[in-house]
Amino acid sequence: MDTRSDYMKRGRTFLAEEKWGQAVREFEGALGRDPDDPELLVGLAHALWNDGVSDGDRERAYRAMQKAERALQREPSNADAVTLVTHMTEHPDSLYRGPARNSAKSGPTPQKRGSVVVIIAASMMVSIGAAVAIFLGGQTGGDEELRRSVSTYEGESDAPFAEQRVRFGKEGVGAGYFKDPRSIASDGNGHLYVGEYRSGRVQVFFRDGDFKTEWQAPGEGSLQALESGPNGELYVVRDRMITQVNPQTGGVIGTMEYGNGVGFQDVTVAPDGASIAVWRGMRRDLGDITEDLVLFTRDGALDTIITNPVASMTDRHTIPRVALSGTGTIYILERASGTIYSFSRTGEYRSRFGEEGSGPGQFQGAWDIAVTNEGNVLVSDAKGVQVFSESGRYIGLLDTKGAVRDIEVEGDVVWVVVRDGVEGWGVGGSS
Repeated sequence: MDTRSDYMKRGRTFLAEEKWGQAVREFEGALGRDPDDPELLVGLAHALWNDGVSDGDRERAYRAMQKAERALQREPSNADAVTLVTHMTEHPDSLYRGPARNSAKSGPTPQKRGSVVVIIAASMMVSIGAAVAIFLGGQTGGDEELRRSVSTYEGESDAPFAEQRVRFGKEGVGAGYFKDPRSIASDGNGHLYVGEYRSGRVQVFFRDGDFKTEWQAPGEGSLQALESGPNGELYVVRDRMITQVNPQTGGVIGTMEYGNGVGFQDVTVAPDGASIAVWRGMRRDLGDITEDLVLFTRDGALDTIITNPVASMTDRHTIPRVALSGTGTIYILERASGTIYSFSRTGEYRSRFGEEGSGPGQFQGAWDIAVTNEGNVLVSDAKGVQVFSESGRYIGLLDTKGAVRDIEVEGDVVWVVVRDGVEGWGVGGSS
C-alpha cells in the first residue's frame, strides 16, 4: 500500500514535470492518509491552481484557493502557503512556480531553499502591507512581541472617560483558563462567551468572571468570530461558515447560506436582527477573488451583496473585519493597512481614516473594530484599543494588559479578549 511519502514524492515529481492533473491525483491520495497536513494541502493547491489556469477552469482555481486557505488555517506561518496565496491574489491568471516545483530538480539545498522561501514570503508581505501574514489569524505570540516593541509610544494618552472594571482568566486549558482566545460576545442577560481560536472551545461566564459552563463550537476549523443576536442567539463563524447556535448549549439553530460557498471572515448583527457579514474567496459567478459585504434579513435570507467595497478603491484584496453603528453606518477595518472605511447600509462609500504607524491614531497590527453606543469607533491593535470619534478624530487609548484580539460592546462596558484573559472597561460618558 502506498504511504503518504510515496504520494508526496510522486506529486512533487509531477509538479516539476508540469503534469498538473497527475500531481492533483497524487496529492489527493496523500491527503486521504492525512487530510489536514498543511504541506499536502499546499501541494494540492499548487497543482489545482496550475491545472485550472492552464485550462481556463475557474472551478479548479476556486478549489485551489480553498485548499491554500485551509493550509493557512492549519498553519498560519507556513511560508509556502503564504507565497501561494499571495500569488493567487496578485496574479489570478498566471501559473504558480513555487518551491514544490523545484523539489525534484537540482537547486539549493533544502536549508537554503527554505531560507529563500521565507525571504520571498517576507518581502511579499511587506510589499502588500502584510495582508497575507494576517490572512486567517496570525499568531498571538507575534502580537505580544509587537506590543512590547511599541510599549512606549510618544503622544499616546489614556481615553479620559475609560476605566478598567473587571479582569479575569489565566493561560491554561482548565475551566476558566484560556488557550489562544480570540472571540467574545455577550447576550445582554449577564453572560459572556469566550471562544478559543484553534480548539473551538466556547466558555460561558457571568459578568464578574465566574465560570458557568462550556461547549464546543460547531465545525472543525479555526473559530473566527462570535456575535450575539437580538433574540439571544449566538452567531459563530467557524470553518468560514456562519452558524446560529443556542448560547447556553452550543446546539445548532441554523446556518447562513451564501451561493458562492464558505468564506466568511466576520459578522455583525443590527438591532433589528439583520446581519452583515464579510466574505472572502473566489466568486464562482465572477471567476475572481473578491471580498463581499453580504447582508442578510432578520430571518437569515440573503438580502444584498456588495462586491469589493474596499478593494474597488484600493485595488488590493484584504482581510476585513466589520462593525455597525446605531445610525446604520457600516465600518470595515482593512487590517493589512490599518485603514477604516465607512459605508451606508446600501454600500455607499462615506469616509476613511487610520494608517499604520506607532503614533496616536496609528496602528501596529490592527485586529478588530467595534462601535460604542455613543457612536465612537474602537479599533484594537498591539497597543490596546484606540478610540475615535465617528468622524475619525483620535480620542485616546484603552491601555489593556496585552494585545487585543476581539472587542464586544455591552451597554457602557467594552469587553476585550487578550492572550490570557478578558478585561471589562467602563466607557460611559465617552465623547
